[in-house]
Amino acid sequence: KTAISFINLALILPLFVIYAGIYRKLRSSFTLGLMAVIFALGMYAILSNPLVVGSLGGRIGDIGLFQIIPDLCTTAALLILVRISLE
Repeated sequence: KTAISFINLALILPLFVIYAGIYRKLRSSFTLGLMAVIFALGMYAILSNPLVVGSLGGRIGDIGLFQIIPDLCTTAALLILVRISLE
């Protein structure tokens, strides 16, 4: 899980930079929405990483705040995707 979280983060960072460049050129709300989704997925990758959870005082495997926050990031990403898809 830790390795996959780091791989996801390594993929998300350049993707965010690419979309930021596109947004600077086009100023499209759709691109801005995609950047928000990428940011939310990045937060999920960070907050679901067992090393981060452990360093912030959470216990891996417990159901609590550290298990809910990553899922809230996913929910935010999906809500943004639905909103920009309906535009």
